[in-house]
Amino acid sequence: MNKLIQTILQEIPNCSRITTNDRTLYERFIGSNSGNHYAKNWIFIEQIIQQNKGIKYFDPTRNHLLTIAPDWSEDIPNYIYLPLGENAINSVPYLAKKLKAKINTPIIVKKIYGISNINFLVNAGFKKNTADYDGIGDDQYPEIVVSTKNLINGSEKDSSLSNMRYFRRRYRKFICDLTSNSINVEVIPLSQDLHDDYLRLVNEWSIDYAHRYSTDIYNFQKVQQGVFSVYYPYFIKNLEAQTISFMIYLNKNPVAFMNAYHISPDCLAVNGSLSLTKHRGLIQFAYRTLALEAERIGYKCLNLGSNDNYHQDFYKSKMGVVKKTHVFSGTLI
Repeated sequence: MNKLIQTILQEIPNCSRITTNDRTLYERFIGSNSGNHYAKNWIFIEQIIQQNKGIKYFDPTRNHLLTIAPDWSEDIPNYIYLPLGENAINSVPYLAKKLKAKINTPIIVKKIYGISNINFLVNAGFKKNTADYDGIGDDQYPEIVVSTKNLINGSEKDSSLSNMRYFRRRYRKFICDLTSNSINVEVIPLSQDLHDDYLRLVNEWSIDYAHRYSTDIYNFQKVQQGVFSVYYPYFIKNLEAQTISFMIYLNKNPVAFMNAYHISPDCLAVNGSLSLTKHRGLIQFAYRTLALEAERIGYKCLNLGSNDNYHQDFYKSKMGVVKKTHVFSGTLI
């Protein structure tokens, strides 16, 4: 066991390892939250704890539940996520200070919803994360909720929604390329039979991503390994937990992957979205395909998550937005 995790478990009250047995506890707390928040599912907790690296802080007297975990591909448990329970935000500064004293590093909070909760943490000494602060760019832009109807209709015909024009141009370009070059497109549900194709796609996409986003702070290998670990092996190992999960093939070659899970009776959260950038308009085609399937099984909207940079926010904001929800990510220095 990681020595830092062991120290936390032994020396900070109310802390214990997160296991599959905690699912019922989390679902009880998450289910009491209203709204279409991206983190409103046990699946979100499963992903952030990354193969048993998670710790829960559960104070039964105050009925507060918080989650501690490392950043992706890291081992230092310096992130606190999603305070759950009435007035659970009050436990965040206490836990952050305790945690900082034990691991001697800045403590980062993520998935903080609500203006009053955000203001409380700012007044308690948490600084909003920015891409300029040690390269931490998480949650720079709001969570975006889009309409499946807008995505489907606005992609093929002129719409009163001006923010669909960019999406529509890209989608039409992709369809035109398919037709003019006689390219065969297939959409296939993800399964264990597609393991090798899925692994190949994630590897190719993560290398391309690292070429685009590696910096002096985050070198190529760190970026590539970090984003690779987000997608593999979690999705291929947890197929039964996903509401929609599929791959897209062009002439038998895997080029895109989409995944979404339930967060409310009318909304899915998109927690898996990747496509090879050499195919212009492919990501728009993938999102429209997801919207079609979501609407077919009764969902009316998709939460596309928050965004870490301008480019992510730009293209997601061109998909028929119906709501933007501010979410805070901050650091106790």
